[in-house]
Amino acid sequence: MSPKRQRKKITDENQDKSNSPPDYDDVLSKVKSVAEVEKYLKALIIGPTGTGKTTTLATFPKPMLILDFREGGTDSISHYGDEIKVLPVEDVEEVEQIYWYLYGEDHPYQTVAWENVAQAQDLFVKKVKEEEGKGADAPTHKGIWGNAASKFKNWIMNYRELSMHTVFTSHPRVTESEEEADESGSIAPEVGPRTMPSVATTLVGSVNIVGHTFIRESTKRDNDGHLHRKMQYAMRLGPHPYYHTKIRKPPHLGVTPEYIINPDFDTLLKITRGEYEEGSSKKAKKPKKKTKEVEANA
Repeated sequence: MSPKRQRKKITDENQDKSNSPPDYDDVLSKVKSVAEVEKYLKALIIGPTGTGKTTTLATFPKPMLILDFREGGTDSISHYGDEIKVLPVEDVEEVEQIYWYLYGEDHPYQTVAWENVAQAQDLFVKKVKEEEGKGADAPTHKGIWGNAASKFKNWIMNYRELSMHTVFTSHPRVTESEEEADESGSIAPEVGPRTMPSVATTLVGSVNIVGHTFIRESTKRDNDGHLHRKMQYAMRLGPHPYYHTKIRKPPHLGVTPEYIINPDFDTLLKITRGEYEEGSSKKAKKPKKKTKEVEANA
């Protein structure tokens, strides 16, 4: 039977005797313009401890809800008071409960954040072990990793689809692949989120911003020959051979800076909208000879 006739047969079987046309209102109600779909920022902020991940997160619109997966790094933003709420997450069930609460959209929050995905991954592994009747200290075999990754990725995507700004933070993970060795035989490292590889791929693909935080140290001598050091919080955003970075924006508008100083929500929003221009207050500057990046170990 041809597709056209098959469709007619199915339609005839499901319609009432009045032969009224099918009701497409439900599906058409989900159709949105591109501007509406990309209304909210979805960001992954990667960086070692103390490089400004949480400080950058705190610049996103408020009220904000942070799911704290045993990260305990919110002391640096305590001055925001009631504008930012923190929920210490103890198990996967709480991740599900908060999702359905936010999904209903009858809440005050403009931003939700996961601090941090590496610890969140541990909870999903623990959940799978419990489902298999095993203790938390039981060996983690390949099947457990696979099931945990599947559940983890599902909830990452669920939160990514919420009608609000969504931020994930992560410590960095350096991976090396012999398949990507250069002609000299050197293996090129890749720096991404500290999660299972399949989860990392989902995370990077689901957001419109992937930035790496680091501390930039610049040195300068004054007229008397004295050396002065200046420490700056920075975020790497432009294309890089090692670091996973990403900015989803109109390709013909604005510029993608190599990095920005004192990263915040407003600057990131301008970049994704193609409104960022060289010469702005937080423009990317090429490092001088005596400038170096300080990236503490996580």
